[in-house]
Amino acid sequence: QLRSAIMDKLANGDHAAVTDLQLFIDGCTNSEHFPLLQETLKSYRQSKSVPYDGLPTVLLRACIRLGRLDKALDMIKDKVTYGVFPDVNGYNFLMDELMNPKREIKNPSELTLNAYTAMVDDDIKPNKTSNALRIEALIKRGSVKDLKYGSKLFYEFMNTELKVDHIRKLHKDVIYTALRLQQPDLAIQMLKDCVNWSKFKPANLFCHLYVRSLKEANRESEILDIIEEHVNLHPKLKLKRPTIALMREATAGLENADQNARLDAFEARLQAENRILD
Repeated sequence: QLRSAIMDKLANGDHAAVTDLQLFIDGCTNSEHFPLLQETLKSYRQSKSVPYDGLPTVLLRACIRLGRLDKALDMIKDKVTYGVFPDVNGYNFLMDELMNPKREIKNPSELTLNAYTAMVDDDIKPNKTSNALRIEALIKRGSVKDLKYGSKLFYEFMNTELKVDHIRKLHKDVIYTALRLQQPDLAIQMLKDCVNWSKFKPANLFCHLYVRSLKEANRESEILDIIEEHVNLHPKLKLKRPTIALMREATAGLENADQNARLDAFEARLQAENRILD
């Protein structure tokens, strides 16, 4: 009924109220409403009604509800038809939702990079969040070339254009993606850089990833030295048993009695200091 009232006003050349448009969009609750949403926005755009500044946010939330977030960018880019003009925060919201695994978007990295390009084309200057999302999309795109380029941008922006939370997340994204793409040396380099970062926080996950990376790079002989040094530098750090087990698995093929004895002593020491978590 509300949509019919809006469309009747527009058909008669009258102005439709912004509040009515917002209520209609908020009332779109299932995927069958999406074509109606598109047609209504087209008619509103072509009328003499007052532009709706809050449209980008309301539209994006509606697309999420309707499971059509993948179509939001197409509507944003078609300014003539839909008249949606996001600011930098609107674009960031779109990119963040596209990269959200819960949304189950097909080709999220591709869409996110397209959204970043659309933002720049709209003469909107990216901010710290925009750059972090662009880097995340490149890293997760699935190719070694994009991973390396994303890592390069990460280093360029790390000290000037990224927030601490973004840096922590991107550190992990680079490491996981590098391991997935069988680039353990890149993962190891990122792990080393993590340690040197002023905001670094020691954690079992860091040690587990270090062991895994060294194992996949066939550098098993370095594992005990690096992990032991890390544990010594951070007295409050505790390791989980799966990390200890991975250390044993990785170094088992070395057939080095001294190495095995050192690992036994290292584990016993951690156990005595109550620094092993079950």
